[in-house]
Formats: sequence, structure tokens, C-alpha cells
Amino acid sequence: MTTALATNKQPTDIATLLDVNKEAILQALPKAIKADRFLRVALNTIHRNPDLQKCTAASLYGGIMQSAQFGLEIGIMNQAHLVPYWNSDKRCFEAQFQIGYLGLRDLAERYGDVSDGDAQAVHAKDFFDYGQGSEPFISHKPSKDQDRGEIIHFYCWAQPKDGKIKVAVMSKAEVEKHRDQFVRKKKDGGFGPAWTSTFEAMALKTVIRRCYKLLARTPELREAIALDEMQEVSIPQNLGMEVEVEERVEARQENTAQLTALQTDEAMDTTQLPHHDAPPSDLLVAYQDDLTAAATVKDASEVGNRFEIDEH
Repeated sequence: MTTALATNKQPTDIATLLDVNKEAILQALPKAIKADRFLRVALNTIHRNPDLQKCTAASLYGGIMQSAQFGLEIGIMNQAHLVPYWNSDKRCFEAQFQIGYLGLRDLAERYGDVSDGDAQAVHAKDFFDYGQGSEPFISHKPSKDQDRGEIIHFYCWAQPKDGKIKVAVMSKAEVEKHRDQFVRKKKDGGFGPAWTSTFEAMALKTVIRRCYKLLARTPELREAIALDEMQEVSIPQNLGMEVEVEERVEARQENTAQLTALQTDEAMDTTQLPHHDAPPSDLLVAYQDDLTAAATVKDASEVGNRFEIDEH
């Protein structure tokens, strides 16, 4: 889905790069979104974040183009974000596209995977019950007390156009375990601002993504989920690669057999996920290499589904 940069020489600063490729971005954007506003918001996001300013212009452009194709504004209403990432192979910072939980819901409804649904946090004083099996359900009645108590669960239910509703529920402890297992830590051992400052939003996105993986049918939603999983564990998304898509597909398809074998392995435990500056384990290196090489981002969604990175 992502439009790669042309192989001719491109500007190395993001403002000029966006200006040169403005027509391509305009063609990617839905008609309801004005290109000038979209680009202004994206540039303001970059200018406010010193770490994003360290990223290559090609990767910033790739993330912005991906956001344009999804019809999501970067940094607005938790729709989409750009996240700086150190690419140890290229020895440079690259920007990765991160979809917000509201952006994920918007895509699912816009492309028809979901006709109705909701996601909420459950507090200790709320009434809450749910069930799976042949008749899944969610029953949530928020407490009328001003202080509803601490958050104890997160849930998402979604009604596909055909079929029964899908339900996903995670306790706060399960969300924290997922974060500890799969989210990369900073050099000091802590988590980034997304998890420290906006834990509830990240938890909601985690449970929404788990639910939507059960019903995703359109390539757009599958691609969004795959990109988000890649960003979460800091696997290069290759959104700004200056090569033809066909060449990437041919190279990535060679590792299909390795991917199938990898997806049958047991889940990675927390000791196998390094800090940003730590040497990665052999399994994580293999996982990164194989998923990065997995036949376009759309096909990477199938890798994520079979590997079930979210379900461990």
C-alpha cells in the first residue's frame, strides 16, 4: 500500500521532500482531508519532537505517506503518530508509523470490517461481566461514584458485518505483561512516553488490536495491524525504502519457509527482548529479519496473525 520514493535523487530535508512529492500525497489522501492542513500538522509534529528531527527524511516521508493512505492525521485525536527508532543495521534513526487506538477503530469502521463496537476501561467499582464461547457478550455498567476506583480491566467488542460479535478482555496485569514482553525499553530500562504518560490509551489499543485480529478481512485493516505490531517491537517498517515494490516482494518471498517454521516456535520470553542498545538474541534477530523480509507489509499482517505476537 505504501508508495515508495522514486529511485531518482530526493531532497534530504523533510520539508522540501514533502513539497516535491506533494502531488503524490494529495492523490493518496481521501478527498475529505485537505492536503495543506495534513502536511502542516505533520511538519508541526516533527518540529515539536527533537528525536523525530534526527530521523531520515525518507523514513519520515514514508510514515507520512502511510498515514495519508490510511486517511489519518498525524498527532491529531490519537489517530496516528510518528515514532523515532534506531536502526542498528543502517546506524541511523528512522521514523516508524504508529496508529492510535482511535485511528484503528476508524479504519475498521470505514473499510467495513466492523459495523459497530466499543472499547472501554473498567474500574474497580464498575459492574462488569463478560463471556466467550458460542454466545460472547460484554456487560459493563460504570459506577456512578465520582471516584470509580482504579482501572482493573480493558475490553473491546466488535460487530462484524456478518457473524457474531467478537470480544477481547485483558486485565490490567495482562496488559502490563504484554508490555513487558513485547515493548522495547529505553536505555535506562524504562518505557517510552507512550506507555508512561498515556498508559490507558496504549492499553485500549492493545485490546482493540487483539479483538480486530479475530475479524480483520480487508487488506487495509490487516496492514494497519501489521504495521503497529512491527512498530511495537521496533522492527523496521521499511516505509521509506527507495526501491521498487516488486524487488522487495521477490526478496521477501524467499524466506517464506523460515517464517512458517518460526511461527510454530514458542513465544519469546522477556529475557529475549533486548533494550534499544543491547545486543539482540538470536531468536529476536531471526524474527526481525524474517518479518522485515515478509513479502510486503500486507503479507506481514499474515505473519503477525500466524505468529500471534499479541496472544502470548
